[in-house]
Amino acid sequence: MRPGVLAQVTLAIVLPFVLSGCASHPPEPRPRSAAGSNEEQRNAEFLAAAQRGDAQAQAEVGRMYEQGRGVTKDYTEARRWFLKAARQGDAHAQFALGMHNCLGLGQPKNDAEAVKWLRKASDQGLAIAQYQLGAMYQQGRGVDQDYAEAVKLARLAAEQGLAGFMGDVEGLTKTQLFLFAAYQQGIGAPQSDVEAMKWARLAAEQGSASGQAIVGFAYLEGRGVRQDNREAEAWLRRAAAQRIENPDLAKSVRAALTDIEERAKNR
Repeated sequence: MRPGVLAQVTLAIVLPFVLSGCASHPPEPRPRSAAGSNEEQRNAEFLAAAQRGDAQAQAEVGRMYEQGRGVTKDYTEARRWFLKAARQGDAHAQFALGMHNCLGLGQPKNDAEAVKWLRKASDQGLAIAQYQLGAMYQQGRGVDQDYAEAVKLARLAAEQGLAGFMGDVEGLTKTQLFLFAAYQQGIGAPQSDVEAMKWARLAAEQGSASGQAIVGFAYLEGRGVRQDNREAEAWLRRAAAQRIENPDLAKSVRAALTDIEERAKNR
C-alpha cells in the first residue's frame, strides 16, 4: 500500500462531502398519542390542542401537513403551523422551518432564512439542527464559510449520540467522520491524530463502512494508534464486507487487502 493513503482518503473522499446539509429531511419524533388511538382521532386531538395554542401540538400539525399524514400534503399549511409553534420557541418547529427554506419545500430556497431558523433550534441544543447548521457553515450557504464553526457545531451534535439524532445513524456517522477529517487535517480544529481516531472509531463501531476503512488505514499507518497489521486487516475486511459507496475508497480498501495478502504469502 502506498504511504499516506489515510490522508489521501480524508482529503479526497471524506472531508468534502461528509456533512450533507439539506440533502434530506432527517426523521422527527413520532406523535405523542395514547396507545391504540387511530390516525384520524390522533390528528383531531392534535388539531384541537394546536388551535388552543399548544406549541408542541402546532408543530405536530405542521408535520401532519408536511408528510400528508391523514391529510392532503400541503407545505404552505405545514409552514403556517410550524411558524406558530416556532414563534413560541418550539425547537423542532424552528428546525422544520429551517429545512423548508433550505430544501425549498413549496417555496424558493432561502439559505439566509434557513440559517436563521436552524440557529434558533441549534441554540436550544437540538442535535439535528446543530448538524444541519454546521453543514451550512461548512458549505458557506447563507453564512460565510467557517470550518471552525462547523467543527464546533458538529461536535456539539455528535456528543449527544444517536439519541440526539433520533435514531438517524447515517446523520450521526457523517458528523463523526467530519470530525475525524477536521482533526486529522487540522482544518477548523487543532491537528490531532488521536482525536481524529476517536471519532473515526465511533463511526466504525456504528457500522459505517467508511469509518471502518479509515480505522483500518490508521492501523496500517500507525496514525493515532499503534501500528498493527492484524487490526488493520480486521477493520478493512469489515469495511469490504459492506457496500462502500465511494468507488475510490472501495478501490483503496481492495488494494490494501491485496497488499496484506501478498505480504502474508511471502512470509
